[in-house]
Amino acid sequence: MRELGADFTKLHTIEFFVYVPTEEAAYKASARMRESAFDVEVCPPESGEKWLCLATKRMVPELGELERIRRELTALAESLNGEFDGWGALVEE
Repeated sequence: MRELGADFTKLHTIEFFVYVPTEEAAYKASARMRESAFDVEVCPPESGEKWLCLATKRMVPELGELERIRRELTALAESLNGEFDGWGALVEE
């Protein structure tokens, strides 16, 4: 993001990707993420068998907070036999 000119003092929309094995697990994960102020979209599998919980949050991309969220979502995903697959963001001006 820095190489693309992101301003780390401004809010960005950050996307977080959590994959779980079932629809039931996806809705459990999405409910817990909403409790942590994420907007969440549940997406059925496009290929394979894993459901995607695409969580977004408007935030300043601060490394410590991103690491805390990574730990939180990794623990959530693992509790539902899933996986946290990282985060991404568009560079906003």
